[in-house]
Amino acid sequence: MTSDYVSLSRRFLEVTSGDFDNESESIWSLLSTSEMGKTWEDILSNDVSVLLGTAGSGKTTEVRQQVTRHLEAGQDAFLLRLEALQDGNLVGSFDFELESQVERFEKWKRSKKGGFLFFDALDEARLPSLRNESALEEALDIVSREIGRRQEPVHVLVTSRPSEWLGDGDIRRLTRFIRQTRDAKRDLGADGPKHKIYRLAPLVTGDIEKLAVSRDVEPTDFINAVNTHLSTGLIQQPLDAHQFLDVWKKAVDEGRSPGEVFKSRLQVMRDLVTWRLFGRYESKDRLSIDINRARM
Repeated sequence: MTSDYVSLSRRFLEVTSGDFDNESESIWSLLSTSEMGKTWEDILSNDVSVLLGTAGSGKTTEVRQQVTRHLEAGQDAFLLRLEALQDGNLVGSFDFELESQVERFEKWKRSKKGGFLFFDALDEARLPSLRNESALEEALDIVSREIGRRQEPVHVLVTSRPSEWLGDGDIRRLTRFIRQTRDAKRDLGADGPKHKIYRLAPLVTGDIEKLAVSRDVEPTDFINAVNTHLSTGLIQQPLDAHQFLDVWKKAVDEGRSPGEVFKSRLQVMRDLVTWRLFGRYESKDRLSIDINRARM
């Protein structure tokens, strides 16, 4: 587990393969104020789960933590990087933040036991660039050849941005993979592998408070300041929270009154854009970006 991990009560909402682009925003506003939706335990009970989330939603961090949790419980779990598998590189595809994944995998492969396989892309720029080309095709073929049929069920979870998910085609690839790893008569029954697709729900207020504490920010002051002039509904995912916290800390360090930090919506947007463009660079001269043109 990485040292900066913050344990959040992430929830997941089931969606269909074709309608996530048109979902009602009211669903998400409800989720931001109450712990609705499925838990990790719920979604990992499926044969196949697909977890959709935008960049910065915390997919990789959460999946990595789930692998760690399973390993600590004495279960077999592995996190493989989809972009590395595109090159046929199984050994190099294991997540570099987790220890002994290669050695554990070799031992597990020989055991024929069941387990959990998590497929995630850390470097999405290396995934297939064509919209109709699946990143899963090669990855699943490589892993299937390596592990063969198991004596116990394998559960698979794949993360993806909604824009990169190929829907029914990728579901067929995943269910075929499950069939290739199981004794069909004993493990699958007449209905075949069970699959579900989920989206990461927005952060609840308690999670925003935890992230604030992790950044040495008094959570009540921060949340009250956001809600006075804006809404914590703007903080949907961990990246949003950290950006707002970055703006807050920078403004306070500069001597601005906490009550004034989020008073102007225009100033907030400018602060967020500036922070995204320059990050923690002390001098804007270090980057050859025209801030005025970048804001246009």
